Amino acid sequence: MRVFGKKGVLGLIMAALLLTPGLVQAKSKSSEVYKEHKDKIIQELKLSPEKVKELQQIDEKYRKDRLNIFKSLKQDLEALKTVLATKNPDESKVKTLVSNINSLQDKLLISFKSQRNDELALLTPIQQGKFLLGVGPLAP
Repeated sequence: MRVFGKKGVLGLIMAALLLTPGLVQAKSKSSEVYKEHKDKIIQELKLSPEKVKELQQIDEKYRKDRLNIFKSLKQDLEALKTVLATKNPDESKVKTLVSNINSLQDKLLISFKSQRNDELALLTPIQQGKFLLGVGPLAP
């Protein structure tokens, strides 16, 4: 029984690529701009040097975790492209790779959420609000 048609599988690949920004270049220019912006917001919060150091340690911890996730994700996406490039793709391999990719994307999202929660735990409610306004997904 066919679970995915060719268009469905291609859609899954495109979705995987769109949901993993920076996959090809984990240290892209946009991530550097984001880091600079986040550092500026942290300075504006006038945090103690200890709090700044704690925030930097949190960032480093999750950044390292995400680099490993991105590496695995890239390998699985490449494997999926290879399998799908064959004349008759093995549906069980595709299914396994799609499952792995979904799991890795979930881990990536959990990583960002956990980092945000750890960072917010260090701040007062007013600082939390300013932090979220400054570095959230809709920040200017």
